[in-house]
Formats: sequence, C-alpha cells, structure tokens
Amino acid sequence: MNDVMRKLSAIGVSEFILALVFTLAVAGAVAVSSSSVTFRLAIAPPPPPTITTILGDSQSKAVLVIGKTEVAKAVVRVYAFSTPIFVETTADDKGDFYAAFTSDLLPPGFHQFTAAIVLGLNQTTDPSPKIFVEVSKDYVLKIAAGNTVPTVKIGNADAATSELLRSIIRNQQTARPTALTDVPPPHRQSDRARLIQLGLLVVIVVETSLLMFQRWRRKKQHGQSFWHLGHGWYPIHPGTVSTPHQPGR
Repeated sequence: MNDVMRKLSAIGVSEFILALVFTLAVAGAVAVSSSSVTFRLAIAPPPPPTITTILGDSQSKAVLVIGKTEVAKAVVRVYAFSTPIFVETTADDKGDFYAAFTSDLLPPGFHQFTAAIVLGLNQTTDPSPKIFVEVSKDYVLKIAAGNTVPTVKIGNADAATSELLRSIIRNQQTARPTALTDVPPPHRQSDRARLIQLGLLVVIVVETSLLMFQRWRRKKQHGQSFWHLGHGWYPIHPGTVSTPHQPGR
C-alpha cells in the first residue's frame, strides 16, 4: 500500500484537467439544483408563491385568497395583517392553493395579504409581494392605497365560488394569530442565495487563478509554452522545482 501511495503521489495532473473537473462539478451542482427542490434549498430556494385572486364573500363573511406556486403539493402559509394571522394550506398537484379568512379573526378594515412556502421548521421562502385590500362591513373588497401588484384580481365571490369558500372553511386549518416579527421579511432567502452563489464564484475564480499560475510556473521551468498541452499526466521527479531545464511531458 505504501508503494502504491508513493507512486500516486509522484503523478502530476495538468492544471487544465483540474480546472475542467472543477467546472464540471459546479455545472453538475447547478443542473441538479434546477430539478431537485431538496438540493436547490442549499443553493437557491424556490421562488415565492404568487397570489392571483382575493375575493370577498358577503354570505360567509369571509375572504378567499387564491394563489399558485411552482412547487406541487407545497405547504403554503398565507398571511393577513394588520394584526398578523396566517392560514397554513397545501397546494394541489398543479401548485394551486386556497386560503379562507373568516370574520372572527379578519374583521372589516384595511388588510395586507402575502404568502410564503414553508421549507422547514421556522423557515420559509421569501414572501410574495404584499396586496393591500380594504374589506367593508359586508365583506365587499376594494383595492387599497399602496397596492403595487396590479395583476391580482380583487373582487367578490359569485355563487359557485361562495360554495367553494364554505367548503374550504369547513376543511382547512383554522387561521392562527402570529407575531409580526414572524411574518417573513422580503428578500431574506434571495439575498442568502446570492451570497452563496457569490461565494462559489469567488472560489471558482481563485482556484482557477491558482491552477493557471501553477501551470505557468511549471511550463516556464520546463522551457515550454503555457499552452503546451502535453499528455495531461506527468511524473513528478525530485528536484523538479530546482531544475528548470528538465524536458516537459
């Protein structure tokens, strides 16, 4: 075993090969992260869900929030505040989710709505943009000042949607109060992902620079051009550093 290890330690590898292997490894990690949600959490979390529709229902005295996420069957928390409460629901196979807020916890007035995917214990994605809504006493909805998401449909439930809303209220988990500090702040996860990606980029640049500098020094010692490819493998002889005119391989 000692002889094998001694022989292996005497083998040099072209820095081009090392840089290629390192680049392929990073590219593989990116490819896996684009298809695997579990792996992607370490690189870049899923994008926040999108709230598409908010409807009021005068019969049920409730508000229905409808949205969509890219992650099928994801656990989604839909938040409503000024006084923060949230409903935890699960998206279907297509990523659609529904959350109902009843009058016992969501009184008439001005409210904001947002949503986030639950990634783990006390960890969520970035929240969706806040939707500002005015809820009247009969639960007719109007867009409130400050709303910056014009694509969200805000209106009132028709008969079919009212029946759906009552079914959701019967089957979903009850809305729960929460602290304002527990509502996820914007850009937390995306900033973390950018920091990780920047760190990986720095590692790639530094590692490649060191490998290329090492190659330049070795080729200079052998009297060869930096671009001389050789065979990719070469024996490391004792005293290689101190004998710059040895023939390169």
